[in-house]
Amino acid sequence: MGYFGELKRRNVFRVGTIYVVGAWVLLQVAELLFDILELPDVALKWVFGLLVLGAPVALFLAWAYELTPDGLRPDSGPGSREHPRAPSGRRFDLAIIVLLVIAVAYFSVDKFILQERQLVSTTSVSSEFDRSVAALPFVNHGSDPDSLAFASGIHDDLLTQLAKISNLHVISNTSVREYAGTVKNVRQISEELSVKHILEGGVQKAGNRIRINIQLIEATTDKHLWAETYDRELTTENIFAIQSEIARLIASTLRVSLSPATSDALAELPTDNLEAYRDYVAGLLILDDIVPTLHPTHFEQGIELLKSAVAKDPQFALAWVRIAQELQFVERMGMQGLDVGIDSRNALSRAQDIDPGMPEIHLVLAAYAASESRDDEALSELDRAERGSPGNAEIFHRRYWLLLRMGRYDEAYANIERAVALDPRNVFVAENYGSELIRRRRYDDARAYFSAALETFDGAWGLKRVRAELDFFQYGEKLPVIEVWLGPDAPRDAPFYEFFVASILWGSGDMNAAVAHAKEATAGFTSPGSFFTAEELKAWIFRDAGLDAESRAAAELAWQKARQGREERPDNPFPILALARLRALDGDNAAALELARESAQVAQSNLAHQRPDDYLGFKSDYSHTLCTVGELDSVENIWREILSKENAYTLASLASQWPPCKKLIDETEHYRRLEAEFGHLSESVSGTKN
Repeated sequence: MGYFGELKRRNVFRVGTIYVVGAWVLLQVAELLFDILELPDVALKWVFGLLVLGAPVALFLAWAYELTPDGLRPDSGPGSREHPRAPSGRRFDLAIIVLLVIAVAYFSVDKFILQERQLVSTTSVSSEFDRSVAALPFVNHGSDPDSLAFASGIHDDLLTQLAKISNLHVISNTSVREYAGTVKNVRQISEELSVKHILEGGVQKAGNRIRINIQLIEATTDKHLWAETYDRELTTENIFAIQSEIARLIASTLRVSLSPATSDALAELPTDNLEAYRDYVAGLLILDDIVPTLHPTHFEQGIELLKSAVAKDPQFALAWVRIAQELQFVERMGMQGLDVGIDSRNALSRAQDIDPGMPEIHLVLAAYAASESRDDEALSELDRAERGSPGNAEIFHRRYWLLLRMGRYDEAYANIERAVALDPRNVFVAENYGSELIRRRRYDDARAYFSAALETFDGAWGLKRVRAELDFFQYGEKLPVIEVWLGPDAPRDAPFYEFFVASILWGSGDMNAAVAHAKEATAGFTSPGSFFTAEELKAWIFRDAGLDAESRAAAELAWQKARQGREERPDNPFPILALARLRALDGDNAAALELARESAQVAQSNLAHQRPDDYLGFKSDYSHTLCTVGELDSVENIWREILSKENAYTLASLASQWPPCKKLIDETEHYRRLEAEFGHLSESVSGTKN
């Protein structure tokens, strides 16, 4: 008998099969029980190790001993294992069959029943809190000059990957950035961000090697769920592979399933050029830190690095779209004197040619569509962006603004709530949420929110501004607004600063200060949401200050700009309304009234149905123009219409928004009638002024 024949005779193959199948079943049961008992993962590893060590012991026993009716006995040679009373071979065969049936049954239940139930649990029963995670900024352990940029860039890219996973609640980069170098423990951080899990990590770049240490912690119990170390050659392939592995591991741990499309998205390689990626992350490091300053030089530095990235890899779509995003932001903020040799639409076009389905592309397309009043198209683009990146807070924030001006107020509110949940430490999101409470006239809720938010954000200027606007919208008080705008932390370098300060001071009657700030207002600046230019503002302020020559010169420039706006956008009523105000400024009330009525017709055709909230804003501006020419009966009717809507307007705010509108502010019969009818809108829940 040959060697293999002897192994067969001694039932070594049968024992080995039984052992493997039995070990597998035991591991499945152990994994289930250990999870219920919340034992550490190392316990399962010990079971596996013992089973591995037990395998050669079982095979040795099968070789050396035979199973007889009288028990185990040393093998006595050929023929010894045949017993008429109870053949051992048949017993082994029966044992194998039983174990295989158990294995198949377990596999079937696990595959087709338990996993299905788990999927239901993941998507409907399991709470969002159980699927929440905040990835803290990675610690830079490297000494290379660009090591910090790599640590920051890898962290940013990982968050982008995690945002692609549906049903995973991932806190945005904006909200976790402040925890870089924090001394707060994970439980404190989880409470502040309202998440269950915290991801910590560190990056060390040294020469052509990169090491990433990562660990996932259940913050509510301080339980370390797992820790991994990736030590690999520094290539873009390895960097993005590591990010993908981490994202998949987090999803698996939090029991979130990945669709085939998501799996494919996680596997994508944005660039295979390491030098291009180096410039990209260096550019982001600058751009992500300059929002509070809004200094053009910083934008130029960051965008130049992004341009260097696409020069080294023209197929780097993510870098192209980031250029488009930054330049679009510059355009939206009205920054002057920024010349980087490319415009946002060209950059976006390059990205589209490379990867038209990229979620970030749809974000930019949505912004362009919204700026051109193609609101339905903008919503569609945001929907496309969300399908590719369902955890991206920016999508919900932008959709809030879009739905708001479309008059879909409840949907808008739901989106700003979602944005707050995903980006709770984003001061801009917080400002808009506070503004939403104001516009809903939830004044007591707004005050409570601002009280907590100002502590959270350490007295952020933007929040103080919106908090001051609460007093204006509720009571028409401008002093708190003036104090904030003239405060030490106001953004004096921002292009809009002098414009708004001058307009506020004008309304307060401080003409000397208003003139001084008006003279510094950026030429060509236009107030968002209307066509009120810096030139028109100067014309009105200079007139009220007795500077007639300066007023006429500014009015001429404003007239030219308004006419240009009317020609470029004949469907936009605001430039026409600006022309009406300028005619009123000259004292030509008849011409002013004619132009105002023309603007109303355009607004009725283009805003009333498509953009109801913008239409209300227009009605407010329109009423102020009519007030200037003495059409007080019409003003009273318009204000009654506005105040009957669910929006932020109160009688006090309407009367205080336009300084030349003196007659109503002096409480004519028109004002008193409106006050008797709508004065309650300025009251808090308690009915008293806070």
